[in-house]
Amino acid sequence: MSTITMTAHYAKLKAGVAVLFLVAIVFYLAYSHIYSSRSPSAAYIPEGVDRLTSGRGMLSEMALEEIPENKLPEADMSTVQHKTSELAGNEIHIDGATGDIYYREAIDQSYIEKEPEGDVLLLHGANFDASTWHQLHTIDQLAKLGYRVVAIDLPGYGKSREVTYSGEAETLLLDVMKELNINRPVVVSPSMSGEYALPLVLHHPYLIRAFVAVAPVGTEAFSDSEYENCQVPTLIVYGDQDTGIGLESLSHLQHLPHHIVEKLVDARHPAYLDQPERWHQILYNFLNAVPK
Repeated sequence: MSTITMTAHYAKLKAGVAVLFLVAIVFYLAYSHIYSSRSPSAAYIPEGVDRLTSGRGMLSEMALEEIPENKLPEADMSTVQHKTSELAGNEIHIDGATGDIYYREAIDQSYIEKEPEGDVLLLHGANFDASTWHQLHTIDQLAKLGYRVVAIDLPGYGKSREVTYSGEAETLLLDVMKELNINRPVVVSPSMSGEYALPLVLHHPYLIRAFVAVAPVGTEAFSDSEYENCQVPTLIVYGDQDTGIGLESLSHLQHLPHHIVEKLVDARHPAYLDQPERWHQILYNFLNAVPK
């Protein structure tokens, strides 16, 4: 083999090795991105999170502020705009769903020209839907406090009852957040909706401002270390009469490093239904404590 031929062969060999090296780097970076986006992020700690009691807080042991009268739902509601079934824009298409997902949305127009408090995403339990939060005045209360509020009917429930979804539960919420431009929401998750909210909060903590867990199901599916690595500020709520899911979920959620617990007296599994005024008061105080 001539020297020229050997040189050309050697050059091709070097080029091939270089290409393989670059391909390996690309695959490594892609894998790292996917893994980090789906795994609990121990490095992500929201600024100001230490303002919350770390691990041992009991709202019932704290002096709770009353909601100002002008911020109660009974006050002037003329500024609160709703998107409901009577208005356009109440349904969105999500990939993997066999039909459109229904949602309710409310925002106080007086906050449009100034910085709003943020977004709240309301989920629901198996016997309820987005209308529950409307009937309970939670949507109106949060809107009066300056939040943009979105409550959705999960697939199989409410006005989404005919819809089935074939994707991952957390992906549904990620797509809803993307379609509705929901930015770092406070996620409120009672009971059944824990199947959707827990993987979202634990796998994507950097996308969540805070978590309000009302006896969610599915807490046993995650390890203590997964909870311990999640830095999302969390309010844990359960009724004193909920000796099943309420206590079981508490046993797992209490491993979250930044949590506060509220046990509602004379309250069942859907504790917010039995103590709506207290429910709104603890929401108000918790949201005031959570950094933006």
